[in-house]
Amino acid sequence: MGYFFKKLTNNLALCRIYPEYKRAIAEIYRVLAPAGRAVLQVPWSILLKEHFNDAGINTDELRLFFFGEECHFHIFSRERFLVDLKDAKFKVNFVLHDDYWTARESVLWGVNPLEGLLLVEK
Repeated sequence: MGYFFKKLTNNLALCRIYPEYKRAIAEIYRVLAPAGRAVLQVPWSILLKEHFNDAGINTDELRLFFFGEECHFHIFSRERFLVDLKDAKFKVNFVLHDDYWTARESVLWGVNPLEGLLLVEK
């Protein structure tokens, strides 16, 4: 499987996207209820025009060096990722962490409080 997906409750799912991120996006869309929402956070760059990945970056050490985390397989182009989400029929909004979580909850959920979040809606 190209992604980790775990249903936590009827309304909440946790997804860590691995190499096949488009399959993960489609699965998130599929499991959301009508008008359902999900908060997404991926490693992205505003400088990239296309996503950055390479099949030669295939060890934890190389992924840490190039992507900043052993579990990351891409640095996403923010611009391109928004297109990918819209192509998957999501409505996309940027939101601030403070609108949804306290600083403690950001740590608990493992999200970077210095980045905005993508709030997607089916």
